Amino acid sequence: MTSPTGTSPTETSPTETSSTGYTTYRASDGTTPVWPGPQTPPHADLVRVLEAMRRYALPDSATMAERDAQLVAATANVTVPEGHEVRAVRLGGLDAEIVGTPAQLARPRRVLHLHGGGYVLGSPATTRAVAAGLSLATDTAVASLDYRLAPAAPFPAALDDAVSAFRALADEAGDARLVAISGDSAGGGLALATAMRLRDTGGERPAAVIGLSPWLDLALAGGPADAAQRVDPQVTPTLLALFSDAYLGSADPHDPAASPLYGDLTGLPPVLAQAGTHEYLREDARRLLEAARAQGADVTVDVFDGMIHVWHALAPRLAGARGALERVGAWLRDVAPAFRASA
Repeated sequence: MTSPTGTSPTETSPTETSSTGYTTYRASDGTTPVWPGPQTPPHADLVRVLEAMRRYALPDSATMAERDAQLVAATANVTVPEGHEVRAVRLGGLDAEIVGTPAQLARPRRVLHLHGGGYVLGSPATTRAVAAGLSLATDTAVASLDYRLAPAAPFPAALDDAVSAFRALADEAGDARLVAISGDSAGGGLALATAMRLRDTGGERPAAVIGLSPWLDLALAGGPADAAQRVDPQVTPTLLALFSDAYLGSADPHDPAASPLYGDLTGLPPVLAQAGTHEYLREDARRLLEAARAQGADVTVDVFDGMIHVWHALAPRLAGARGALERVGAWLRDVAPAFRASA
């Protein structure tokens, strides 16, 4: 079976191939992604985006202050969809913002979103495009948490904050099953670690867990992805190591609370991870699928042809990003009954 990029996406027949450019794999099946070769181009719609990324890419020697300034500037002009509003709130004693329509805000159900940035950078403002896209796709208000960042607040501060925020939302909703957890990049790993902590400490079960290009292994043992790195300049091995060191300090990078890829995936709510064929962290999604298969856990992985790291943030101008978020909404409605009704 051939993907729209012209390469075979699986060793055997995939669980499901979409005409819109992604392949779905489920842990309950025996298929595994095989990545395109180094000469396979990214999606045509990303050519100009990648040119701009390469033009403004910072060197590995850039300071975190320089990286933060660039991220803030790049996301400063994000707008939310028509009819949506942004509200500043407090969750579990922490700052957050909620994006949604008046109708969504009036309902009890929520998506708790955890931003990316390697546990060192980012804020609700820098992930607003993703949160707004999720709100539109899931017909649910999305609460983005301003969790504490390293190195000022190292591991497990971000996890502690995410757990507190989830419990605050669950208390407001009256039922943990009315709250799903999502995250992009480092936030995707944090979302999965949060679900594990909730299972192990209080027994709460979120409606679902969603990881968008999730970073799941701070030990950085995922193997080479040189071809993907050459295409997507956003993530490099050096940058990941800097982020990991800043967040972990002296903690064990194999601790599942930091690297959920090494944890027990059983007893969790349904998990969806999405990865692009042309992103450096794609191996984390594949390894998650294999770990879930070995443990009998409920994990689904979508692999999107030609896409780069957290392409979802390009939803206002990239059809492939909107399609990925729409797929999240459809999956969430399928696995979580509370997210099906619009009333």
